[in-house]
Amino acid sequence: MKNLKNFLHPKRRENRRFVLSDAFVDDDGRPLEWEMRQVSADEGVEIAKQTEGLTNTEVMAYYIAQSLVVPNLKDAELVKAMAEEHNGKIMKPHEILRALVTDGEFSKLIRIWNEHNQATVKFGDLVDEAKN
Repeated sequence: MKNLKNFLHPKRRENRRFVLSDAFVDDDGRPLEWEMRQVSADEGVEIAKQTEGLTNTEVMAYYIAQSLVVPNLKDAELVKAMAEEHNGKIMKPHEILRALVTDGEFSKLIRIWNEHNQATVKFGDLVDEAKN
């Protein structure tokens, strides 16, 4: 196959960096930058298995949590701190995400995830489902 190397080494999008909101700032009041990567097909299949029967909005929490590089929702220090704030409950990444952000921030994360991953999920449909 003439183009084998091109199939074996596709060009992927670089991680996307963004400021989610003015709620996340450093000690000097500067906004913290979040970073998101694309999720592989294998990761997507695993997420689909884990989220069977959940609503689209709940499923998106799994996808977004998996794609976040910063903050790293699997970081031991963050997991420990969240457990301390939630009566010792060890939270999964998607649960930490939902505990960290507001509904509006979560909606913005869904939009950013869809844009970055060129997904066809309609943001308005997720918002309507979340409202019900």
